[in-house]
Amino acid sequence: MHSMTRALLLSLLLSSSVAAAAPLDPATGLAERLQALDEGSGVQPIAQRIQHLRAVYVSDARVAALDTQSSDLCDTVAASDLDDLFAATSRLNFYAREPALLQRMTCLFQRMKQSGTASAQAARDLYGALVAQRRFAAANALRQSEALKVDELPVVSGERTAGLQVLQLQDALHARLAELPRDGTWVIALVHPYCGFSMDALAAIADDPTLAWLRPQLQVVVPSDNNWPVTRMLEWNAAHPDLPMQPMQPGAAWAPLLTGLTPTFHVLRDGELRASASGWTDDGAALRKLRPVIGEGR
Repeated sequence: MHSMTRALLLSLLLSSSVAAAAPLDPATGLAERLQALDEGSGVQPIAQRIQHLRAVYVSDARVAALDTQSSDLCDTVAASDLDDLFAATSRLNFYAREPALLQRMTCLFQRMKQSGTASAQAARDLYGALVAQRRFAAANALRQSEALKVDELPVVSGERTAGLQVLQLQDALHARLAELPRDGTWVIALVHPYCGFSMDALAAIADDPTLAWLRPQLQVVVPSDNNWPVTRMLEWNAAHPDLPMQPMQPGAAWAPLLTGLTPTFHVLRDGELRASASGWTDDGAALRKLRPVIGEGR
């Protein structure tokens, strides 16, 4: 995810030390203030991080003015403020991933293009935001117009629902929307192919006979973020067709399950969250503690 990679997010959340937050100087730009707050937050739940970033974001007079517009467009933003507001909105959207924030990023980027101030980094940030919200058609159009050196994204078929939805990868250029089962007992493994702990956990689950009890009830889901690791997902799926990686389709139903940590394992029974475990050690102790909860549903 370029300047704000998933590795950065994970290192912030998993760090054993908590950095002291530096005072926010109102004389600095909004993007700089959000960066200082973000990088000084240390170990912090995602919901709390979003709350703190949003409080600073909406306190800016320029953002407040935008929020009063019924259309939420950015036509009234001064040209000198475009870069700062775009970068600030991008940082908040990295965690919150809301359609309104993405709309604002798109509008600000278009204004920056018109004024000749749109940077290559801004184009990459917008592309990543579009990827995170699975706006693949728009991301492909931006990829082409800005000559971004990224892979073409797939065409997605299927209908949106209110449930826990994922994308089932058919190949690099085709995917289908699907909803995870609502009935019965299932374990949702939130993993990422760029996370070493995730891959260690998946390798153990796939190969360790003492974890065979888990495999029939496991759904492997890759949380949405600003990158699209399609090569690694397809490689894993080809080698493990019984445990395919399924990219998450963002939606409100996922909100209670998102911790910002991978791997995380959630036990759901008839759609109700019953237990969770995060992290991975060589013996899979945290995951094994879920077995009694899973067994209760059999």
